[in-house]
Amino acid sequence: MSDRDPVEQPRFRPAVQEVHQHQKEPVSPQTESAAYRLAFQDDEFLLRADLRPVRFQLELLKPELLLDEAKIASTFVFYGSARIPLARGSTGAHRCRDRRAHARRGRASRRQVALL
Repeated sequence: MSDRDPVEQPRFRPAVQEVHQHQKEPVSPQTESAAYRLAFQDDEFLLRADLRPVRFQLELLKPELLLDEAKIASTFVFYGSARIPLARGSTGAHRCRDRRAHARRGRASRRQVALL
């Protein structure tokens, strides 16, 4: 057994080395084919609909790795919404009136669609 943690031992070459090695390959019809591209560099492949779960997993993994690198063990999450400050001298009453009128128009148009 070694003194190092087996999880930390590199088993694969870093992606940067993979890219450099791939660029050194001689140019041929085979190496120019889209099928020969490295998967992580192939946007057409990564953007396929069936890889959406993989992209979603990467979206979750990215902040987790960045937080780990920054040695941030925990965070707070605040739920709510941003508020835009009122202009000076404004009471905000006109905003409430506008929202109620907008809601009434939306309800009326939904009723009209339901009658059709």
